[in-house]
Amino acid sequence: MLMRNTVLDSESALIMSATSPSLSPELLSLLVCPETNQPLSLAGAEECQEWEAPVECEAILITSDSTRAYPVIEGLPRLVAAEALRRKGN
Repeated sequence: MLMRNTVLDSESALIMSATSPSLSPELLSLLVCPETNQPLSLAGAEECQEWEAPVECEAILITSDSTRAYPVIEGLPRLVAAEALRRKGN
């Protein structure tokens, strides 16, 4: 997982809620796209509808220019270029 020059301890890495896992703001601020090094942010509900996910994921992380997206599966971001999501219709 690519991060912006900072090490995060495992306790502060993820916050899990009873209904759905989410990334802590601290971790989210460190994550970058493995292909472009752009910052990642959580996709909104409408943005999630634009991407095809081959497996069920709780959330989607998108690049700042919205050209790449990565799934969050079982609370863990999958920041592997080969597992990047595709836009529907492409």
